[in-house]
Parts: sequence; C-alpha cells; structure tokens
Amino acid sequence: MQRECLVHLETIRKNRDLDYFTIFPSNLYSEYDNFEDDTKAHFVTALLKKVKNSDGVVSLLGTGAPLRQFIHAEDLARIICECLVKDVKQDFNFCDDVNGRPPSIKEIAEMAVKVTGNKDLKLVFDNDSAKDGQYRKDCSNAKMKELFPDFKFLPLEDGLQRVYNRM
Repeated sequence: MQRECLVHLETIRKNRDLDYFTIFPSNLYSEYDNFEDDTKAHFVTALLKKVKNSDGVVSLLGTGAPLRQFIHAEDLARIICECLVKDVKQDFNFCDDVNGRPPSIKEIAEMAVKVTGNKDLKLVFDNDSAKDGQYRKDCSNAKMKELFPDFKFLPLEDGLQRVYNRM
C-alpha cells in the first residue's frame, strides 16, 4: 500500500506541479491513546495497561525477540513543523533506530515494568515463536537523518513513563 501511495503521489507531483511529500512514521504511541477500549488500544498502551493491572505476573505472547520501532506522537508533530520551517519537499521514513537497532518486544516490556516502579513484577513469555509474527518491522531513517541530523526523539522509556502516568 505504501508503495502504491508513493507512485500515486509522484504522478500527482509531476502532472500537477505540486509540492506534495509524505512522511512515513513508524508505530505511534502517546498518553492520548485509547485507554478505555481494548480493541482500539495500540501495543504500548495495551502493554502498559496489562502491566498496571497485573497481579505480579505479566503474561505475554511469543518469545519477546521481535524488534519494533515506536515513536511518540509528539515527535511526529515536531517533525511536521520542522518540515514546514525547512520547506522540505521529499518523502522520508520517520523512525528512531535507538542506538542502531530497534528494541525487542522483551526490552520494551522490561521498560514498561520499570516505569511502573514495581520491581516485583515478573514477565513471562509463552515462548511460542509462531505468535511472534515478523521478526523485524523496521525501516531506514537514513534520509530523515540527512534532512534533520540534529533531531532528538523522546526516549522510549520517557514516553512510556508519560503514558503510564496518564493511565
């Protein structure tokens, strides 16, 4: 779908001489996610809710090994504003690689436990690798780094803390 949108957008740009561009963000999260409806909550919110409501053991599906990229919604808003200021006119992926590679589901879950301050919580994965899904779902942020070399993302742990504090 993303590729189809890019081809369509490129056609519009050429045929109509318009300065459209697209920002492709990785998974978003924020303290303004849907906390009430579990069918609409995103991964980070659902994870933190599970941790908060835990009786001491947090059961999670899969092995925890898959790698995922998450960015706070505020970072996306900031980069949109910076695009307008810099008059950017090219497509790019918007993602944080967190020290060269995305964090694993297990690392994200460990951060979630840490932000609760409850050191007694235990993470338990069912270790069914069939439930892991695709191992990597990350994208390159090389073009973004060229356009915005000094952009600083909200650290994931700080963002998780914000979401947890709002719950």
